[in-house]
Amino acid sequence: MSVIKRYRSESKLETYNTARTIRAEVTRLVMNEKVVPKRYRPVLTFPMTSLLVKLINNIIAANTIYLQKPKEPVNAAKIELALKEALKRREYQTEAIIAIEQIFQQLQYILDTVPADPDKFETVTKLLLKEGELLRGWRNTDFEFIKDLSGENTKDLPSEKVKDLPGEKVKDLPSEKVKDLPGEKIKEEP
Repeated sequence: MSVIKRYRSESKLETYNTARTIRAEVTRLVMNEKVVPKRYRPVLTFPMTSLLVKLINNIIAANTIYLQKPKEPVNAAKIELALKEALKRREYQTEAIIAIEQIFQQLQYILDTVPADPDKFETVTKLLLKEGELLRGWRNTDFEFIKDLSGENTKDLPSEKVKDLPGEKVKDLPSEKVKDLPGEKIKEEP
């Protein structure tokens, strides 16, 4: 039985399928001599294809990491392992979003460098915008999983288990110790 188009939801592989379409469309566009002359290919086309490969590879890498809550009995080690996997997946998703932005910049560089018709880039631009939205939505969905796993919603765990969760130890430290922790320094306003 088929579903009417307006009632269909997006596929879980929609990000991958859109990225494949982007790769094909952008490759055809930048390999067209009327858009990018041969003498500009090493400077404009080769970095672009490299970014397209980076986009696809990061989506594939993120998709190979399967998120799941630890099975019973739940302990801090299982939660920490699941959290590490979720954070690694989020890194790949972020790298894919960065690749989208870099592709936009490379397209802008082509438009600034060679006399190309901006209308030829319209289809690719729409696909890139769609892909960016899909990737951000996917990453936000995973962020909810990470929040749930990292202790934002630890009400279902016994209190002795909550103390062992990663990220909770910072809350137990006195404020003068928290300032000395490694990582990003936050500037305090005077």
